[in-house]
Amino acid sequence: MKTWMSACLAVGLITSVSCSEDNSVIEQADEALDCADICDRYQECFDNDYDVDKCSDRCETRADDPDHRDQEERCSDCIDEASCSGAVFSCATDCLGIVP
Repeated sequence: MKTWMSACLAVGLITSVSCSEDNSVIEQADEALDCADICDRYQECFDNDYDVDKCSDRCETRADDPDHRDQEERCSDCIDEASCSGAVFSCATDCLGIVP
């Protein structure tokens, strides 16, 4: 833990990157990947013309909202294990608000 904090402090001082747990570069990258996976999967399963970029932007903004913290991760984890039709039923609660 001490090594992580030292490394984070050093990176933060050098690059002015925030090292807070809620806004770390790693957390932002993880959110972006989860959102892209969710939106790509929705396009693949339900709507070939779905605007994946707009969906991803909306999802990432939602992920930064404290009321929806980690929703994108729960949704992504849920749809990874489900078929397209299975995701509709088993992941609706986890994905509500991210995709239609």
